[in-house]
Amino acid sequence: TPDEAAKNVLSMLQNLERHYDTTKNPDIRPNKICYGVVLDAMAKRINDKNRNQALENSAQECEELLKRMEDRPEMTPNIVHYNTVLNAWSKSSSKVAPERAEQLLQHMKAVGVGVSPDVVSYNCVISAWARSSHLQAAQKAQAVLDWMENQNDDGVQPTVVSYSTVINAWARQQQTANTSKNHKPPTVTNNNNENEYDGDDTYHARRAEEILKKMTQRKIIPNTICYNAVMNAWAKSTHIDKVSKTYELLTQMKEKTSLQPTVEPATYKNRKKQQRNARSSARNSDTWKPDSFSYGTVLSACASLDPNASKEVKVKAMRIATDVLHDLEKAASTTVISTVKPNQIIYGTFFQACGNLMGSGSRECTKLIKVVFDRCCQQGYVDDFVLKVVKEHAPLVHNKICRGRTKCIDLPANWRRNIQNNRTKK
Repeated sequence: TPDEAAKNVLSMLQNLERHYDTTKNPDIRPNKICYGVVLDAMAKRINDKNRNQALENSAQECEELLKRMEDRPEMTPNIVHYNTVLNAWSKSSSKVAPERAEQLLQHMKAVGVGVSPDVVSYNCVISAWARSSHLQAAQKAQAVLDWMENQNDDGVQPTVVSYSTVINAWARQQQTANTSKNHKPPTVTNNNNENEYDGDDTYHARRAEEILKKMTQRKIIPNTICYNAVMNAWAKSTHIDKVSKTYELLTQMKEKTSLQPTVEPATYKNRKKQQRNARSSARNSDTWKPDSFSYGTVLSACASLDPNASKEVKVKAMRIATDVLHDLEKAASTTVISTVKPNQIIYGTFFQACGNLMGSGSRECTKLIKVVFDRCCQQGYVDDFVLKVVKEHAPLVHNKICRGRTKCIDLPANWRRNIQNNRTKK
């Protein structure tokens, strides 16, 4: 097992160190490769009985071994050794993991260490803060990102991974703010010493969207993960315009995907170059292509819109929900890419949006759910969740089509043929 392997290689290294310290034989002196192998094994060590504790212990032991390397005058750790320890701390569940990772990063920049942090180093610290349960995790991750952007002397600049990790941290903190009534963002002031927090719960969503805009300004292409995280942050908020916000971001993703570069006729001399450019353009377009989660997030915003919103706002949101579902079904019919297809969650969320925006059991709601539920059955995406939502918001449809059957296992198999992880309880 990884745990046993780590213990074995560590024991071998300790024996080798003792033997060398006793004999001073240069032929058996441990080198950087030896330490690197042990560090890597310790960082990957996982104890099935207590995984979190094992990861915490591994990070601590990795750093202790790194200090032993630094204490040996003939052994200077390189960037790989430091990054291995930083990566171990970034995956640790210890409450002190982010602080320890940031301290090690500062230690690397200190005079005399001889190793300048690279992109991986900063990303590990950002990830450590983003994964932590600290109340200011997003602010701390943002601070490291800002620090990274200002390190012009080291030639280190943030990547898509750097920005997407911080965006996810803000989105995660948005969700925490919604589930905790007592959670409030810390007081943050801008350059004019004015408080940026205006009392609503969109603070985290706005910060996440600011990073997305900054990426575009710095000519760094945001990927689908970045867009989805910002959309999710808006969808989780209670802002009255959250449906429009999420739909605007989805529209941006679709517009970027639809842009196709002009390709000149291939010639013998430039054919290979144009082929490489075409493959590169295809890969880049896939990085920001909306997936099912992107469409589902907009539907989720519609389903969770304040039921006390004005009729005008509800009508607009319902129109957006219908357009989103239509676009997703159209995209699924014109592509074989599995990431752009409706599923039971999509349909169930759409039915929830119908009930929330049109009124459960209303004539308009029942009529629309009937039409869409027929398509859901034809495409094989009926599960217990879909049945429950249809029964709640359109009981007439449920009684007429399902005839009192509340479990999908009792319905025709063709109706549930495409359910992911098709497991139903009898």
